[in-house]
Amino acid sequence: MNRTTILALALMLFVGLMAAAQEPTGANPVFKNGVDARALAMGGAFVGVADGYSACYWNAAGVAKAAADQSIKVGGMNTNLFGAGINYSFAGATWTLFGLPWGLSVSLVSITDIPLPDGSMGSDTELLGAFCGAFPVPMNGMNVVVGAAGKFYSQTLLDETANGIGFDAGLLIDGLIPGLTIGAAAYDLGGTKVTWSTGSSGIVDQLFRVGFGFALSPDFTLAAGVDLYAGGEMAIRAGAEFRGIGPLAVRAGAVRPAGSEQFALTVGAGLTLGNLGVDFAWLQNNMIVGEGASDTIVLSASFSFGGAEEMAPPSQ
Repeated sequence: MNRTTILALALMLFVGLMAAAQEPTGANPVFKNGVDARALAMGGAFVGVADGYSACYWNAAGVAKAAADQSIKVGGMNTNLFGAGINYSFAGATWTLFGLPWGLSVSLVSITDIPLPDGSMGSDTELLGAFCGAFPVPMNGMNVVVGAAGKFYSQTLLDETANGIGFDAGLLIDGLIPGLTIGAAAYDLGGTKVTWSTGSSGIVDQLFRVGFGFALSPDFTLAAGVDLYAGGEMAIRAGAEFRGIGPLAVRAGAVRPAGSEQFALTVGAGLTLGNLGVDFAWLQNNMIVGEGASDTIVLSASFSFGGAEEMAPPSQ
């Protein structure tokens, strides 16, 4: 099977999945916004990069890249979205076990001050946990990786609770052109049903991301991608990362959210000290207008250990 055939089959798979998308009914929408200061500073154009602790969120196949050096990567993020009192936290990890790469991610959103008709205040807490794995398939000089994730949703809104189980799929292809990695991910395949304690239910809509990462050099990466929503709307993402300033990395990007005609800018920086990384991102707000609305600041930290270099015996 040649490279052109492999790429055509991969694209046909994801086009078919997009054609099966349902009309959106809306549930847990905040989880679609993206995680990790590094990824978000690059405009969220990360589906074709997906090589860090947040790989299980962005692209289940990406855990193969994250764990390629046999290291264990862990990290976390926290932000207050748009200054609107939406506290969004995330933690993730990748590792290798039984010769295969695995990943884990946990997202938590909490809104503590929701005005109610009677004048009192309510709260909303949403949890998303995911466990993923990937299977590399070297083929004709290319590296093809497929991944899958199982997810658990939980939400408590006022006095009611809801739960649901969903599935993601991911794909990474590199080797077509030196430095180029093509990525695609399908989230909540078939639409994830979330059932409330009242007996009613909602759907976590399907979402599809397709994009690429292109390493122009070991220190400079360009990335771009699109988000395709079940209702036909599309978000556009683009970003870049430069790591040629000692332990410092700088990043910039732009994203046009679904339903918007304007691009929002993103910038950020990262500092790597040994196995510890600290990242910062600023995200321009063009989505929420109103008193108190502001741009979003994202902070992340990550740590890796047990890599191939660390575990290798001393040279004789």
